[in-house]
Amino acid sequence: MRTFPLHAQCLMGKGHLLFFYSRLGYLAKRHAELIREMKRRGYKPSFTGIDRSQFPGIPDSCWNDWPPTEEALRLNRQRIQERTAKTALAS
Repeated sequence: MRTFPLHAQCLMGKGHLLFFYSRLGYLAKRHAELIREMKRRGYKPSFTGIDRSQFPGIPDSCWNDWPPTEEALRLNRQRIQERTAKTALAS
């Protein structure tokens, strides 16, 4: 079985998806938060979330959590603004 390193930082660019291979627990938790927010805003998502039991073939070592740092959140917000600006210019 292939293993993936637990990188300390989430950085965009080549290999950034590898960062989350060992943090599926975080992604499942974040997905649930987004579903709750959609419902709060009046949307009716057709998906209910991700449950660990749905993926018995994925080892427990891949289901780690991740507390994003303030710096990681700041960088993500900055990237969103940059992409939004590029999209606006392209329109």
